[in-house]
Amino acid sequence: MDYQRAIDEAERDLERKKASLLEAETELALAESELALGDLLKIRLMCETGVIKGGEYVSVNIKNQTRPYDVLIPNEAVYKDGTGSYIWAVRNRAGALGIEYYIVKVKVLIADSDEYCNAIFKGLDYIEPIAVNSSKDLSANMRVIRMD
Repeated sequence: MDYQRAIDEAERDLERKKASLLEAETELALAESELALGDLLKIRLMCETGVIKGGEYVSVNIKNQTRPYDVLIPNEAVYKDGTGSYIWAVRNRAGALGIEYYIVKVKVLIADSDEYCNAIFKGLDYIEPIAVNSSKDLSANMRVIRMD
């Protein structure tokens, strides 16, 4: 009879641990949905009994699912210096012969990137034209030819 009681107790303990893991997983998903760019995710694993015995293992899977971004630009358009990332935005003004285009340095915050594009979190509107390819070194207020 003691053998059956031990099995029943072990099964109840296993069910409690499964419920605790499900609760922790739910809390983790909620915490992740509230994270902002640059936030750190801290994971704390707790044992219900408060004692971890030798031979126990924990497996944690963390998935990095990207969110849809409003502004994606090619990697070639992003430059870096000692203060961070920036792009060259193309602006226009009235010139002697009509509209002339020039560039300004705009600091941007990169949310995510891959081998082709950067997702811009802050600093650039999705409709703003940018300089991507140039045959010369660029500098602020430099006149450029806009190629559509």
